[in-house]
Amino acid sequence: MVRFIGRTKELRYLEDAYAEPGFHTCAVYGRRRIGKSSLIREFCRGKRAIYIQFVENSEEVNIDLIRSAITDLEGRDPGEFENLLRALRCLADLCGADKTILVFDEFPFLAAGSKCAPSALQHLIDIELRDTETFLIVCGSSIRSMKDETEDPKRPLYGRFPVRIKLEPLSPGECREFHPNMSDIDVMKTYLAVGGIPYYHEMMNCDTFEDCIIKNFAAFPAPLSDEAAAIIDRELSPASTHSSIASFLAKGTNRIKDLSEKVKISEQACGRYLRDMEEIGLVERIKPMADAPKRPLFRIRDNLMHFYYGAIERRSSILKTSDPRAVYKMLEHDIDACLGIAFECVCSDHIVRSMLCKEIGKWWGRAGGEDRDVDIIAAVYESDHEAALFCECKFRRRPTGVGAFARLKDTSDHVRGLNSNRRFVIFSASGFDDDLTDLAERSDGASKIILIGLNDLYRA
Repeated sequence: MVRFIGRTKELRYLEDAYAEPGFHTCAVYGRRRIGKSSLIREFCRGKRAIYIQFVENSEEVNIDLIRSAITDLEGRDPGEFENLLRALRCLADLCGADKTILVFDEFPFLAAGSKCAPSALQHLIDIELRDTETFLIVCGSSIRSMKDETEDPKRPLYGRFPVRIKLEPLSPGECREFHPNMSDIDVMKTYLAVGGIPYYHEMMNCDTFEDCIIKNFAAFPAPLSDEAAAIIDRELSPASTHSSIASFLAKGTNRIKDLSEKVKISEQACGRYLRDMEEIGLVERIKPMADAPKRPLFRIRDNLMHFYYGAIERRSSILKTSDPRAVYKMLEHDIDACLGIAFECVCSDHIVRSMLCKEIGKWWGRAGGEDRDVDIIAAVYESDHEAALFCECKFRRRPTGVGAFARLKDTSDHVRGLNSNRRFVIFSASGFDDDLTDLAERSDGASKIILIGLNDLYRA
């Protein structure tokens, strides 16, 4: 049995709500493979629960799944139901008999196959279950469908699920637990390639990063090689256009104007597609800080998607047909570039998790006669005042030295419009050389240097 990892605060909420008397509802949603069903099954362990996982099929097939769940609980077949409402009423009768968790997993599949499903569930909530000790949980992998069903004022279920849990990716420290035999740097590489998605880490079950990539992307049957396309197919239409946008984003095209030209769509359409991808967490808007140009820039936020389109897609024609280890060597340069970009997001997340962060973004512009940028700038609260963090993120094979700080400090002198309480933060996956470590220890005040390595990233 796979060990359950993480989700401490989500489990605590569910347990606290379950302990309270009366009827409760909760909607759980999140992207494909993020662990929604695992969370709910862990919560249901040892409790009286009716768990129904609907499928992408007809109403009749899903009604039969309800019948099977009732049979499993009662030990007897309740017989056929003439319609969905009858099946739900039978569930309500069972829930009324004792304190029960009732789970509708992949509810959007039921709603897609039965137009009356949302109204029937509304009736179940408002009439049949309101005076019972039932904890009703609905769950779904289609973020847009779940939000539409539960948050749209025009839909029957609006207001029936005031508590909605959106599962976010696990942290690097949590994902480290999936890889007890891996080196710390290979665990981080794995996280940068597939993000904090539990299912992917279960698949990446080799002892080295290289072997994990070969197994899951280069060697037959390469189980994760089609995953990025599956995510887009599930959530976005037209899938081909969104896929093209993701591909160009991963290769460094990050302005709407440039993307629209390459994908051959209007800027208006491109902006709309980017917003759709942003809404479900695949893409994020980069916030310009201080006096950086205010034009919107975008990047892929989903690690697996960035890894696939940035490193794997261009070699897809030879995947599964050539020597897998030779293919990995061909991919290695692109892989390193992808991991470096994803490392910036891990560092941003660390700041948000570990500090009182007011806002966070990037700066880019002219400095010293050349185009430069600051990987991360964050406005944070420090006791009785604000401070501005200027951050450099280094994902290299050698320890980071004083030169990284010197360039960061020089670039920061050209940034205007930020708080004068400045701190300099160097993130490095390969540690720091002695000179930079000594300099950081002696630093203070406006030139304070903060060094953050792998162990710090795993602890947050």
